[in-house]
Amino acid sequence: FFRPPHLPGELRCGGSQCAMRPLSWGYRWLDAHFGLSAHGTNLPTELRAGVALFLSGATNILTTPMILKSAGISYEASVTGSMLATGVGCFVSGLGSGYPIALVAGIGPNIFVAYGLVLSEMLTLQQANGVVIMSGLLICIMTRYCLIGKLTNITPHSLKLSIVAGMGLVSATVGFQCSGIRMSSDRHIQLSDPQLWVQTTALLMGATLMHWGARGAVLWTLMCASVFQCAVAGSWPGRFVCLPSLMLMGPKFLWASLLMWAEVFALTAMLVYDGVGCIFAITKSARLLSPKGEIAESRWIFYGIGVGTIVGALTGGSPLMVDANSTTAIAEGGRTGLCAVVAGSLYMLSMCLRPLLESIPEPTGAFLLVLMGTQLMAETSAISWSEPFQAVPAFICLSVQPLTCSISSGIFAGMLASLVLFVTTGKCSCFLKHMTSLPSEENLPLLDMSQARASSMDGPVWGNAILPPGRMETQLQRAFSYQSKWQANPKLQHLFSEGVDEGFSRSMGLALYEQLLPEDETGGPLHRCSGYEEVHERLLRSPATSM
Repeated sequence: FFRPPHLPGELRCGGSQCAMRPLSWGYRWLDAHFGLSAHGTNLPTELRAGVALFLSGATNILTTPMILKSAGISYEASVTGSMLATGVGCFVSGLGSGYPIALVAGIGPNIFVAYGLVLSEMLTLQQANGVVIMSGLLICIMTRYCLIGKLTNITPHSLKLSIVAGMGLVSATVGFQCSGIRMSSDRHIQLSDPQLWVQTTALLMGATLMHWGARGAVLWTLMCASVFQCAVAGSWPGRFVCLPSLMLMGPKFLWASLLMWAEVFALTAMLVYDGVGCIFAITKSARLLSPKGEIAESRWIFYGIGVGTIVGALTGGSPLMVDANSTTAIAEGGRTGLCAVVAGSLYMLSMCLRPLLESIPEPTGAFLLVLMGTQLMAETSAISWSEPFQAVPAFICLSVQPLTCSISSGIFAGMLASLVLFVTTGKCSCFLKHMTSLPSEENLPLLDMSQARASSMDGPVWGNAILPPGRMETQLQRAFSYQSKWQANPKLQHLFSEGVDEGFSRSMGLALYEQLLPEDETGGPLHRCSGYEEVHERLLRSPATSM
């Protein structure tokens, strides 16, 4: 059912981390499915990262059901349902995608459901659950037909980088507020507050251990902070184990809930945009992006969000979002989906350990949010701040996220600013002029390549070349990505370095030659443009095809 994850070509196994030999068939299966050796990691590292990922998100599981309690759902049942939904979502995400990304109950969706739908008397609780279920189904449908991937591709690169940095500011803001440092506070910072000193000590301790490359730096710091926080608050657990309390909630698909399409799309957009930003931020911080900036098999993460959201709605739990604390696993050395599977297993097990988790004070992981925020801010160096078209939307996205404590709000604001500037700066008119100036495929000139030049990947100048709309541009972009194939194939290497003749640009010659290759050599169906036969004859007479 699940396929092994796609491994980026630049990842190679090396160093002492890959020296661990398989001990059993179980380890061999884990290594083959998750690519432990190919990612330069091992089983103990992934287990340690999974435990740290679970501890960083466990308190969120216990606090978000308090919001649903106001809507009439039992707190114990909501905690159990949220843990069950989170475990299912983490299993789907980890096994399918192969990325160290976990899912967790979201505060924003809970507020939307509890206060926006139920307490406002717009819908009953059963009807609101129907809206949540339809939102989960819509996410699965969008993932199945690759609509989420298209949404990711149209997002400007500078905006993606600002999402990463903005998520770091949001994490740091929440961490400071949990530590007792609030921007909108009527009182001054109380230096005598022991919670502030515990979090400051934990922050400096974690930074020191990470500087010296200590194994389990984040995990050990988190455990020490938990013990100190429990000692300061005096909240030691009275018991450790209890029976899970689960409440099945059957949704009533009445016309009132079916007609709430605006609420369904609002909840779906909140989950999708937050997921797109967090996934890009987490994979980029772990250096798991492909050379083209793509995230392979990321659809399984959204499948996990959709399935987990449906399970949560049926069991009294919360809608799921991508856990921004997944950077904790990356800081611990986690690089594969095994981290998410371990975290999901612990969430499942924790349905019986609820009293132990409830004894952990809420601000225990505040230092961790600040520590991860410092690392995510490094992405701002790659933004072109001298170009207003890129800098202004990026800065708006970067600023709105911590001000509203909402990643999706920052993404909406940045996308809107980027769309407006796309029109006001004249880029829209240039784009439309370029699209309307392309000749139709029936009236294309044959082999008029003298004016075909590609100045860059972003702004090709086509001139009067053979350009079937929507085809040759794709072929040209694909040609740029076949560096390894150029060196392996003498024909392609000759065409790229010399060109077929003076009338062909090097890249355009390669793009045309690629259309002559069989499908099994390129890994996908190829479109052939007009003039194919004449191009074929000229290539047959060229020195490149006589090797």
